[in-house]
Amino acid sequence: MRRGRKMSKEERQKRSDANLAVMKKLKKEGVPLGSARPGHWKGREHLRGFKQAAKASGIARTRRARECYKVVIELIVQWQAEGVTYEAIACRLNQQHFLTLAGNPFTQPAVTSVFQLFGRKPVQFSRTRDTCIKCKKRFRVPLKESLDEHRPHTCLRCRKEQT
Repeated sequence: MRRGRKMSKEERQKRSDANLAVMKKLKKEGVPLGSARPGHWKGREHLRGFKQAAKASGIARTRRARECYKVVIELIVQWQAEGVTYEAIACRLNQQHFLTLAGNPFTQPAVTSVFQLFGRKPVQFSRTRDTCIKCKKRFRVPLKESLDEHRPHTCLRCRKEQT
């Protein structure tokens, strides 16, 4: 067929039906078609399959995220040591105009995931609040300490100043 000539709708349909009939016949005979045929991936076997690509993509995304969040993790660790909750840390990051990789403002789950990205275990705060016996400020009691209700609590800031 010459390139410049347009086929009519009937001609295209006939050609399509003929191709389908040949493909069905070959498939019944067990001939591999498409990317399954021998030699198709020759020299490019490493490109075959989505599992390898997904794994490589995940590694690249993690590496990129760690690179981008280096400054943020230092602030998060510092504020967490002071006893600031993850919601408050997210607010502070947003006030300083930090954004997530997706370009969105930080939220409490985003702060937690950044913390875990660097292999750190986030401190879980309980729902109870207590007043520090030294500075008299209210703060959230860490979960493991909230179980011991009879012990007077000091906030993390005051504990840090003690050492």
